[in-house]
Amino acid sequence: MSDSWSFIVIAALVVFIIMLATGNGDKLSGLFGGKQQNLDAIYDRKKMDRGTLILCVVLLLNELVLYFFGKKIQAVAIGSLIVCILAFAAYIIYLKKCCSRKD
Repeated sequence: MSDSWSFIVIAALVVFIIMLATGNGDKLSGLFGGKQQNLDAIYDRKKMDRGTLILCVVLLLNELVLYFFGKKIQAVAIGSLIVCILAFAAYIIYLKKCCSRKD
C-alpha cells in the first residue's frame, strides 16, 4: 500500500510541476481553489506560480528521498515530516510577504 501511495503522490507532483513550468498554473489553481475567490485579485500570479513550483519541487524531492531511504533509515520519516512542515510554512510566508497585492 505504501509503495502505491508513493507512486500516486510522485505522479501528481510531476504533473503539477509540468503544469506550473509550462505556464498553466491558473488551470491548476482552478482545480483546487474553486471559484469563490479570484486569486489574481489577491496574489501576483507569476510570483505565486513560481513559489508553488518551488514548493512542488521540494515536496517531490522529499517524497523521492522518503521512498528510497524511508524503509532503511527510520529517521528519514521524521525528517521528511519536518521538511514538509517547513516547506509549507515558508510557502505561506512567501505568499503573504512577496505575492500579495498591495492596493
